[in-house]
Amino acid sequence: EWENAEASRRRLEKLLAEGIIGRQQYDEAATRARTAQELYRERARGSRSEDIEAASAAVEREEGRLAYAMRQKEEAVVRAPSAGTIEVLDLRPGDLVAPNQPVARLLEPGQLWVRVYVPEPSLGRVRVGQKAHLGVDAFPGREFPGRIVEIGNQAEYTPRNVQTLEQRMDQVFGAKVAVENAADLKPGMAAIVRLEE
Repeated sequence: EWENAEASRRRLEKLLAEGIIGRQQYDEAATRARTAQELYRERARGSRSEDIEAASAAVEREEGRLAYAMRQKEEAVVRAPSAGTIEVLDLRPGDLVAPNQPVARLLEPGQLWVRVYVPEPSLGRVRVGQKAHLGVDAFPGREFPGRIVEIGNQAEYTPRNVQTLEQRMDQVFGAKVAVENAADLKPGMAAIVRLEE
């Protein structure tokens, strides 16, 4: 590059002497030749320590920016705790979500369950692990097997002042019945549950 710039300067010097070009055109060519010569000499000497430090700092800065961008990308990915089907997703692209706010409801395979309410007088006959049979309107005459997996420790509905047997019947305890073969069932279906003794 320096040799080309120097050759161009010499040609323009002759043209200047003959009056074919102006002084400004020659000065620009001479400046380009000097700049190219300085660059050539600098490259021949090797990189200066300041240039190496500046380049190292630039590389470090860009690596930091890349790491930051990778972290932001990772934080933008929503991961489910397990495999399943998204049951509810109330978000659209561009919506803002607060930290730790649920963004979707995930239905895991085999996770279908029914909430039942056991009257207090019947509570002594119900236990975790007890088998159940479920019927739904969508499949008349068909029963789905289930099992009680949870019984609440506190009454779900308590009359203000329980004094009679009838009032104790109004007091119920929530229980959760897991449906074992729920392939045809959908979340939200109403069911009739019959417990085995």
